[in-house]
Amino acid sequence: MLPPSTFKLALKSALLVLTLGFIAALCNNAFLAPPLGPTAYSVVRHPAGTDNQRWHIIVGHGLGLVCGLTAHAVMGAPGSALGDSFTWRHGVAASLAVGSTILASHATRSTHPPILATTLVASLGLLGKDHAALALFGGAVLIAILRPRRGTHTP
Repeated sequence: MLPPSTFKLALKSALLVLTLGFIAALCNNAFLAPPLGPTAYSVVRHPAGTDNQRWHIIVGHGLGLVCGLTAHAVMGAPGSALGDSFTWRHGVAASLAVGSTILASHATRSTHPPILATTLVASLGLLGKDHAALALFGGAVLIAILRPRRGTHTP
């Protein structure tokens, strides 16, 4: 049997994602994207953690987007790695994006592990529409604003 704190963690994380989903629906904008699920979990579980402070979330996801989109463009990766065909260019773009995101986040003291999911999504061309990167960044900002002050710790 799982401890009650695990159920609290799951509920609070789900409610944070649900709130983001409702805001996205009200604004008719896709603020909710896969990399933000790990961010929601992380900030609910350890909101006082250094990597989960607003600076880390906002700057980190921003850097992940910039590094990922840049790597995708520099490598000339064709379209989406999932919707189109996966090429070696996607693989190299992903590698460059992860490495440069780690370097940039450490240089700016904005480490936050879920940003690597953001940089992968961007480098693999999975954002599709031009405004999707901005929407994902907006979602990260919303999570940084809505994040709880106290966490739900599990053993």
